[in-house]
Amino acid sequence: MPAMPSDGQLVSQLQSGDLGVLGVLYERHKTSVYHTALAITRDPAAAEDILQDCFIRIYERAHSIDNS
Repeated sequence: MPAMPSDGQLVSQLQSGDLGVLGVLYERHKTSVYHTALAITRDPAAAEDILQDCFIRIYERAHSIDNS
């Protein structure tokens, strides 16, 4: 069974244009991002919006992420 790629490896792939890895990152981190946003806002709808916004920003700014 192959090892799961690290977040840094996935970001490198995203920076190379592989949009499929954004889904992997989303599945890996959606619960913790949502729960953190919910703890801060105490509003499920706002937490969901924040979750979506986080991954849109990752996509938009992938080129500036230092994945080392």
